Amino acid sequence: MRRTFRSAAALVAVSLAMSAAVVGLTSGPAAAAGWCNQTVWVDEVYWPLDPTVDKVRIPSTGQDWPHAQCELDTGAQGAAVKQLQLSLNTCYKENLGTDGKFGTLTKAALKRAQIKEGMSTADRDGRYGPRTRDAIAHTGYGGPSAYCRYVDGPGGLGV
Repeated sequence: MRRTFRSAAALVAVSLAMSAAVVGLTSGPAAAAGWCNQTVWVDEVYWPLDPTVDKVRIPSTGQDWPHAQCELDTGAQGAAVKQLQLSLNTCYKENLGTDGKFGTLTKAALKRAQIKEGMSTADRDGRYGPRTRDAIAHTGYGGPSAYCRYVDGPGGLGV
């Protein structure tokens, strides 16, 4: 009986240690910002200012601007990734499939956009987060044509 109790206690201790390790792995920026799983329309478009076209669609967790802080990276899937792919195709002349899957091609295309927008070397990682959201152009639609606008001006706030 005592041996069974020790075995059970050891199993619980190992389980707790493993859980703590997993929590530690997800406590970085992605966990803080959350993964983008939806899109939102942003009507506070700043650059270039054009009163006839004032909305773009950006990846989000469902929160409205300016609280739409989330991240995308390899393995992400869904509407947010598809919207990012549309923006990369429209605004940066990429030729990505808009399948909603963030793979190596999407990562490479995003990295090229980060470089084109003059993001710091450390931020040219091919990941989508708040700094990239503010730095790159996003797609909006006015009538039959698409256009590209920044949500926070070139370079963004880096929040």
